[in-house]
Amino acid sequence: MTISFDPKSVKRERLARAIRDLGYRVSAASADASPAKKLLEAPIGEASPAFLRDARDAARQAGQLLVVGFTATWCAACKELKKETLESDVVAPLWKRAKLVYVDLDEHPELGKAFLVGAIPDVLFVAPDGRIVDRLREFESPDAFKDRLSRLLSK
Repeated sequence: MTISFDPKSVKRERLARAIRDLGYRVSAASADASPAKKLLEAPIGEASPAFLRDARDAARQAGQLLVVGFTATWCAACKELKKETLESDVVAPLWKRAKLVYVDLDEHPELGKAFLVGAIPDVLFVAPDGRIVDRLREFESPDAFKDRLSRLLSK
């Protein structure tokens, strides 16, 4: 996720502190980027549950995109997205090049707070370097999701 701001009205240090207070790390976007441009990184640290750290490590080691699907057993829209899109035959071939992990927010509510999940379903796309590169906060058809994931995998 990229945050843009007007450095004339907001001091970078204050913005960085607010981002860190939310549980994110702040890093330079790239060597040639303006220092005012910062990226948010997925807050998957040693305090995160083992299944999430393991998924992050496996994706990172393979140089793959990590897709984190936030869900709950009672969430009808989450079940629909999982069954009709994420586990569809249209999208299935792409999971060879990306790692999918689900986070049940009933079991891990702290992760919802750390990742700023306001409503579910919520799907994060995390690059191997830990940057959040995209986010989906609603149902998406299998074809549209395939296009989104293909685009992210080609970067």
